[in-house]
Amino acid sequence: MIDNLLRRVRVPKKRFNDVFFPYLHSTNRIENIMGGAGSGKSKFMAQKKVAQHLEDKRRNTLIVRNVGNTNRHSTFPEIVDVINEWGLQNLFHIRNTDMTITRKGGGQMRFSGLDDVEKLKSIKFHKGILTDIWGEEATEMSEHDVVQLNLRMRGKNSPVPFQMSLTYNPISALHWLKKKYHDVSDKDISVLKTTYLDNRFIDDAYVKELNKLKIDNPMLYQIFALGEWGMMGDLVYTNYEIAEFDDNFSEHYNALDWGFNDPAAGLKAAFYDQVIYIIDEFYVTGQDNPELMTTAETIWDKSTDSITADSAEPKSIKTWRTNGWNIKGAKKGKGSIKHGIGWVRSHKMIIHPRCQNFINEIHTYGYRKDKDGNLTEEPVDYRNHLMDDLRYAFEKKMIERKIQWVA
Repeated sequence: MIDNLLRRVRVPKKRFNDVFFPYLHSTNRIENIMGGAGSGKSKFMAQKKVAQHLEDKRRNTLIVRNVGNTNRHSTFPEIVDVINEWGLQNLFHIRNTDMTITRKGGGQMRFSGLDDVEKLKSIKFHKGILTDIWGEEATEMSEHDVVQLNLRMRGKNSPVPFQMSLTYNPISALHWLKKKYHDVSDKDISVLKTTYLDNRFIDDAYVKELNKLKIDNPMLYQIFALGEWGMMGDLVYTNYEIAEFDDNFSEHYNALDWGFNDPAAGLKAAFYDQVIYIIDEFYVTGQDNPELMTTAETIWDKSTDSITADSAEPKSIKTWRTNGWNIKGAKKGKGSIKHGIGWVRSHKMIIHPRCQNFINEIHTYGYRKDKDGNLTEEPVDYRNHLMDDLRYAFEKKMIERKIQWVA
């Protein structure tokens, strides 16, 4: 049993939230771990994967997100953190370059995205067959992709029951996940719903932010705090489509929203023929300025790109300038965000599918309600880092149109 194994490696039960611990032993073919933000579901799934590979060396796990490179700043470090916290470095070989984690003398955990189907098809495990899949942020995935993933777990000689675990925040009650896995009775499907109230490790500041949603937007509170299926209305932006395109633009518009515990978010965009193009992004936590500058070079050319950043951190702006970046703070003034939003809403927007965090934010970026439940002209200040970047990036275009810029 996993419980006995964890005791042998001196991992106490108190490292787990109580609501999750029984699911270390679940064997359902399809396992849904869903619920509100801050519930600890991704942390638990990382713990479960490490525990499973401790229990049986023959396991092989594929860990996927809709866009592959988002694993590098989410699922991969989450699992590495568990290995380090439990003091198991001598039992796992971790390769940062290709994001593989190998149980010494046994199977592997490999990371991929659904944005590169050929790469996904070519993934091979050096020992045995694929036994487990973890799909993180499953609401980002299509039904077809998840069905195909499920079909990849096959073989007569599996050492353990096949299992696909899906972790996600429920958003729309019209989502295919609800119909396929929630509104059915099937012994091969399990569903666990959790909220921030189940997470005894959550910090007080984050609880405060979630509780603010009760007043600012009760629907967002139901979805993000309580993990309920909802119907998103009152969205700020609906003027967009998601489609692939080539970056052949002569000029880019770039923006940066600072963060450490909250995500630091970078955006690369273009403007052509009155259309906004969202080209690329980064979205990372826990990075200081030297690390963040390295991340920034994955989407920006330091020698040619100029960046408009949130002006709330002048020290960081100075540090970046000292290191050769062409960066300035966004202008702020009375009249506010409304003007920036108005400019963006007046243009069609095309979002490249690789910008998954931008897509996540714009899908739920809604207007705040007052105490009487009436909509205001101010958006909810939650999960909006790239939405802020969108306005920062096009500050110059707004000034050209003589629109007062307010961040």
